[in-house]
Amino acid sequence: MLDEHDDLLDDFVEDAREHLQAIEPDLLTLEQSGAATTDSEVINRIFRGVHSIKGAAGFFGLENIGALSHRMENLLARIRDREIIPTPEMIDSLLIGLDSLRGMMNSIADSDRVDIQNELNRLAVFLEEGRPQEKVA
Repeated sequence: MLDEHDDLLDDFVEDAREHLQAIEPDLLTLEQSGAATTDSEVINRIFRGVHSIKGAAGFFGLENIGALSHRMENLLARIRDREIIPTPEMIDSLLIGLDSLRGMMNSIADSDRVDIQNELNRLAVFLEEGRPQEKVA
């Protein structure tokens, strides 16, 4: 499957790496400032980068990249919608997810053989627990 789209796949990997590079400092800004004082555009930029990776991963049938970015996207959507307040542990889990995505991008052909269950579980805790449910002002 992947061989059929080599040029497109190369473009995806390059774009995804750029997204990952841009997302990391934005996540650190969110961690330092907190959701209430972070410019909503920063949160939207993080969300859009992860969303782009998820969508393209689906196109190429990259299940692990798609699953991990989807779980990250779900958490980021709740942060963006101010349903949950990001904690340092939550941001750490998102950063660990970024590292895993980066690793899978470095070996795209083997990405579906990478065990991402720990990353998925870490992120699921925040989605299932719901952390503080009150809306952030």
